[in-house]
Amino acid sequence: MELIGLMAMYSLIWIYHHAEPPPLTNNKVQLPIAFTIKSPPPTTPPPPVPTLVVGLMITQDTPLERLESFAESWKQPCPGYILRGFFVLGAGSRVHSQFSTQSIVLDIPENINGGKTFHWIEKAITLFVFDDHPLNGIVKMDVDTSVNWVKFGTDVLPSLSPYYYAGRINTFEFCGGGSHCPPAGCLDFKSEECWIYMSGGWYALSLNLAKILIHECEYPRQHQDQWEDWQTGNWIRECFKAKVHVSGFANGDFFCHDGHTSNQDIRAMTWSKDGSCVK
Repeated sequence: MELIGLMAMYSLIWIYHHAEPPPLTNNKVQLPIAFTIKSPPPTTPPPPVPTLVVGLMITQDTPLERLESFAESWKQPCPGYILRGFFVLGAGSRVHSQFSTQSIVLDIPENINGGKTFHWIEKAITLFVFDDHPLNGIVKMDVDTSVNWVKFGTDVLPSLSPYYYAGRINTFEFCGGGSHCPPAGCLDFKSEECWIYMSGGWYALSLNLAKILIHECEYPRQHQDQWEDWQTGNWIRECFKAKVHVSGFANGDFFCHDGHTSNQDIRAMTWSKDGSCVK
């Protein structure tokens, strides 16, 4: 064993003395590099995608089969964005156990036109963590509506802006022509006298716009009651009409709404396989 060790040492000494000298570079010895460790190429994180948080306004009496239908629709892959759907109830409401993680109980009693929309938007802003994307949004939705969320991602979302207010526009005519209605001929907020509001089953506010309404303007907090869809348009009118971007869509574009269905017949309007609204 000692003989083998001596022979190995002798071999190393012979290689050292008989190897060619290192080359000279600028009169300096350039030491040979035995190997090079290559760093992995830098990785670029994927760009953020918009998140849409949907609040479906329900009560504890909403039929279970309707909740199941909505929960199933929220599972489908949505191109270009993340969809998160939740059932929104007032304080003291009974929550179906199978949807407990998808239900949000607000801090106000169950009501209609008594502040539920305001408190849902406020809760969505504070409860969820959004990636930094200008098209993040919050949706208020009713149980008499069905939405094609795939079509929303492909046809609607790319057309929106960082301060969007999207839905079915309620004009002077749609509103009924009363003194409380938007002025005749108005389709947006661009002129001094013009304003509109959204209704018809659903509407969406960009996260940027929602934060202004909830955190930077006192008017919405002081005006939560009366007809809530109409009131939301008034919030924008008083707080941020200068920069809001209105995107209007007709019933049947990518959603189906039937405002005449009863609580027990809310499946009357739905999507057919060819993408149209049917009874």
